[in-house]
Amino acid sequence: MNAELAARGLARAKFYPPDIFRKTEIKAAERKARRAKRGIWKLPPSRPRGKKRGMVLADPDRKLYYRLKTQPYENLRCFAGRVTFPSVSKAQKAGYRNGSP
Repeated sequence: MNAELAARGLARAKFYPPDIFRKTEIKAAERKARRAKRGIWKLPPSRPRGKKRGMVLADPDRKLYYRLKTQPYENLRCFAGRVTFPSVSKAQKAGYRNGSP
C-alpha cells in the first residue's frame, strides 16, 4: 500500500526505525513518481528560492502576508499565485497587512 501511494505521487516516503520494511522499494517508487511529475510532484516548488530569515509570503487576492513558520505560511507555500517579500516592512509598503493569528 505505501509503495503504491508513493508510485502515484500521493505520499512522501518517511521512515522511522524499526519500521523500515520495504524501504528500498518505496524510495524507488517515490523517485519514479518525482521523475514523472505525478501527484504532489507536479505542484510548484514548496519553498521559494533564497528563503531568508525575515521573508514573508503574501496572498495577492486577500492582500495578506504571513510570517515564516506559521500554518497559513505553510499552506501558502504550494500556492502558485503567491507573492514573496524579503521583509515585513516591504510587504506593508506594498499595501499588504498581517494575516497571521
